[in-house]
Amino acid sequence: MPPAVKRRCDEATARLCRRHEALRAAGKRPCVANVAVARELACWVWEIGCRAEGTIS
Repeated sequence: MPPAVKRRCDEATARLCRRHEALRAAGKRPCVANVAVARELACWVWEIGCRAEGTIS
């Protein structure tokens, strides 16, 4: 895996963890926080796939 892709994956993981914690701290129900993070995860996975294919830089 290219280093840039690995770095982006690590950034995504850290951001999603922070996002989930922030939503829970704001009083959101667990299922609402999970769905919000899952949506962001889907977007990140799409971006990582595009970077791995070389369609975006």
